[in-house]
Amino acid sequence: MLAPPLLAEAGAALAVSLPDGPAVADLGTAAGAPERAVAEVADRSVLVLRGCYLALRRAVRSPLAPRIAGVVLVEEPGRSLGARDVADVLGRPVLARVPAQASIARAVDAGVLAARLPEALARPATLLLDRLGLIDRAGRAA
Repeated sequence: MLAPPLLAEAGAALAVSLPDGPAVADLGTAAGAPERAVAEVADRSVLVLRGCYLALRRAVRSPLAPRIAGVVLVEEPGRSLGARDVADVLGRPVLARVPAQASIARAVDAGVLAARLPEALARPATLLLDRLGLIDRAGRAA
């Protein structure tokens, strides 16, 4: 296991070595030095969040919260917090909303999400990339 300063340097090295064009990295809560290093050198960071009070509370306390460009809200039935609540608390726009659906979960579990993106996720993903200026309306890389 690398020492924390070396882990941070490894995370930063990974971030700057990524190819041009959009790259997506799931950093979880970015609690570790490598994850924070990647988030800190990223052009844009987006928080994926459920409409859950505890998740929102954790997001507010994150040292990376001021750096996020916006939020992708995973909408689950029965949640009391909506897009407006999340945007108001974090002071960042909700860039896309993704329904919690079994088809998306199955694609993730099977490891085929990139190859067979469910339509319920494709539309919000395209909207998100457009709002971040990473593609144009026709779906081409910007």
